[in-house]
This record gives sequence, C-alpha cells and structure tokens, in this order.
Amino acid sequence: MSEPRPASEEALRIRRYVRRAAFFLGVALLIWLPMENSSILWPLLFALAGSILGVVRALTPPPRTGGWRWLLYALAGMLAGLAVTPLAIFIMAFKSGLHGHGAPDFSPGQVISVINRTPWWVISGTLTGAGCGLMRKIKDSSLKPAQQQGDRPPL
Repeated sequence: MSEPRPASEEALRIRRYVRRAAFFLGVALLIWLPMENSSILWPLLFALAGSILGVVRALTPPPRTGGWRWLLYALAGMLAGLAVTPLAIFIMAFKSGLHGHGAPDFSPGQVISVINRTPWWVISGTLTGAGCGLMRKIKDSSLKPAQQQGDRPPL
C-alpha cells in the first residue's frame, strides 16, 4: 500500500474554500426551505452547487494519472452532472415534506421537467470537467520545462 501523499498549500487552501462554500450553501438552503416558493430554479441551483463542491473536494489534491488526467476530470464532471437531478429531486421532496401541505410544493410536471434535463446536466458536466482537466494539463506542462531546466522562466 502506498502512503497518502501530503497535501500541498494549494490543496489546503482549496479545501478551506470548499468548507466555507459548503457552510454558506447550507445557510442559504436553511433560509430558502421555509419560504413558500415552488420554482424549480432554487432546487436546481442548490443541487448544482452541491455537486460542484463534491467534485472539487474529491479532486483536491489533483490525481496523479499521467497525461490522461483530463479524462478523469471529464468523468468527474459527468458524475457531477448526473448527480444534479437526484439531488434536486431530493431537495424538492425534502421541502415538500417539511411544509406538510395537503398538496406538494412541486407538481409532478415540475419533477418530470427536472428529470428531462438530466442529459443536459451530464453533457455540460462532462464538457466542463474536460475543459478544467485540459486547463490543468496546460498549467502543469507549462511549469515542467522551468522546473527541469532551472534557468528558464515559465511561459
């Protein structure tokens, strides 16, 4: 078994930001829950923010997988996009259960519209993850020549 590698300063800084963002997301969710609002915008935004925070936390520090690391980012983005729909439906059901009205806060048509958006979330998550992975690959490759040569500044 390999030892876990020590976290860099950048990874620790990102983890602090993720922790703060998760705290503010929880506060915003607690503020929104008692409101009489039946728009699907807020559950989708909360679900999207939660899945993004999960992926950022999972990929910090960045994995060491060689030149194909950007594919791992694309896969993580795809999973984040895939997680938006169940998280949004869970938030919608949780809010409806808390209010305890005779009729649910969200209609079946709204739930179906959230489900119908799943392919778009998966596609956008995959493309965003691939883009972030390629940007990370470019950043890492621009640092390597300067680290190997020692006398050349990074481009």
